[in-house]
Amino acid sequence: MDLDALVDELANRVLKALAENEAAAQSCSTTGFCTADAPDSQKPILIGLTQDSDLPPCRFTLLESSRVKEKYRIKCAQKCGYDVNVAECEAVVVHDLTNESLAKIASGICDTPYTKIVSQALLLGKTVYLMQDQIELYNYRQTAAKPYYKMFRSQLGLLEESGLLICCPDKIEDILVQGVQHGATCTKETAQMAASQTTDKTVKLEAHLVSERSVADACSSGASRIVVDAKAIVTDLAKEYAQKHNVELARE
Repeated sequence: MDLDALVDELANRVLKALAENEAAAQSCSTTGFCTADAPDSQKPILIGLTQDSDLPPCRFTLLESSRVKEKYRIKCAQKCGYDVNVAECEAVVVHDLTNESLAKIASGICDTPYTKIVSQALLLGKTVYLMQDQIELYNYRQTAAKPYYKMFRSQLGLLEESGLLICCPDKIEDILVQGVQHGATCTKETAQMAASQTTDKTVKLEAHLVSERSVADACSSGASRIVVDAKAIVTDLAKEYAQKHNVELARE
């Protein structure tokens, strides 16, 4: 093959790849699916559910996980205008659970596409995952009047009893890839994560240097408050992790 023919061949391949990418993007925008799987793909469907807002659609963080994409056809509910068939999906991953949505779902009020999808998923016995850092209620753990906080917490507990699984953000990918199947009980680790939210827990760290890993381990044990020595050095990453997971860092 001469040089001109080689250049033509490479150019044709580039044009073909660009055309395929454009077609996939157009398909994604109309169907809501976030991968280029064929419509007849045998992969189970995973719905990513976020609140409707002015923010860009597809704020579903697991879109970046190649491991999850290999297992599921991922569909962003917001991107397709919440036109999803919950009965056809295997699981739903919920983002942005506001106090208003929590109260509505727990009371059987489904007056928004978001609350309707969560309610349908629970009624159909689908696996519904909710990441701990997506629960607005936990932002008020330290400030809310105890009776009022307890009322919201009991509503969240009702959803847990109905099949909703609360997961740590850094565990959700592994849980999805390992494949907790519909009808199966969640893993022991996941159950402990969910149970840990029912009460406030204080963990004391004796280390002179408090790292991100130390804080992460405390959070995994269910800590809502971490106490460190008055002279301990707390890394910036440790502080950021605690803030992201709504865990109080205090000195004694």
